[in-house]
Amino acid sequence: MFTWYWLADLCCDEDIPFVLGHALYMRAIHGGKSKNDRIDSHKIAALLRGGLILMAYVYPRKMRATRDLMRRRNHLMRKRAELLAHIQNTASQYNLQVRNSSQAPRLCTVAPVRIGGL
Repeated sequence: MFTWYWLADLCCDEDIPFVLGHALYMRAIHGGKSKNDRIDSHKIAALLRGGLILMAYVYPRKMRATRDLMRRRNHLMRKRAELLAHIQNTASQYNLQVRNSSQAPRLCTVAPVRIGGL
């Protein structure tokens, strides 16, 4: 999921200190008229030398898979809730009744509502 994992692992294997800058802070330091990778790297190096860079937590290798799994699950649960809300809103817009099916209690089925003798 994150593209820095391989670099953190490589640095750990080679006993090279690895520093992960906090993304929001790194975005905030980019001020200046001329920008390129060379200038940005010099600014970041100067801040790192001065101890002024806000660092993010580097998750250990063993915890990353669980973290990524929980983030994926959270994303899917939010997507599920969004889609169920969309089904309910669409059903109410077209005067349809949303009810749970007895065969699949977690899935919703949409049934038309009878109005009078129509």
